[in-house]
Amino acid sequence: MRLVLDVCDVSEADVSKGFGSVYYAQSKKSVNDILLADLDAGAGTKLSEGGLETTDGSFFVKGK
Repeated sequence: MRLVLDVCDVSEADVSKGFGSVYYAQSKKSVNDILLADLDAGAGTKLSEGGLETTDGSFFVKGK
């Protein structure tokens, strides 16, 4: 899976560090950071032991 988040027009986003400005986490690291998107995904196969592996979290961009 490839996910592209274009944050160049997000008001108050600090994109001075380029791609390092966007991060994935369970919660924001700073109160100024801006929520971009939530992720709740699962992946697996019918033959995999233990079934479906899931992950959830959010994408944030560092705020000014």
